[in-house]
Amino acid sequence: MKRLPFLAVAALAFTHKLDPPFRPLISPENEKRNCACVEHLKETQMSGQVEHIEMEADLLGNHVNVRGIALMETTVDMDGRVLCVKALSGHPLAIIHLIGASPKWKFKPYLKNRRPQRPCGRLRLNFSFVENAPFVEVVATNPLS
Repeated sequence: MKRLPFLAVAALAFTHKLDPPFRPLISPENEKRNCACVEHLKETQMSGQVEHIEMEADLLGNHVNVRGIALMETTVDMDGRVLCVKALSGHPLAIIHLIGASPKWKFKPYLKNRRPQRPCGRLRLNFSFVENAPFVEVVATNPLS
């Protein structure tokens, strides 16, 4: 395999042609699923639905110090599990690890007229990688925005 500079590898991580541990911006599994949004929620509503969110550790042993905000578009099934996730913005290394951990995320079931719905919406995530210790939390947005 031909060795590429680090930035080239980070840029290629968002294509569908690379094998794990690299994951595309939208995982191939998402393309097979029906990710149609039934109920679109505002960012404040979506952040209120989060029960558990985490970020994968870097198994390659890279000791990087990266912090920032990532914006993710997420579709959740009626049981509160993530069906689809798409990165809209954020640091490329963090996006890879956030998408990789998305199957472990848990949301409260969204009810409309006492019936479970399949919601989708944007999540603003504050993340940090400090000496390979990942941390992520949902950023509470201003309800007036």
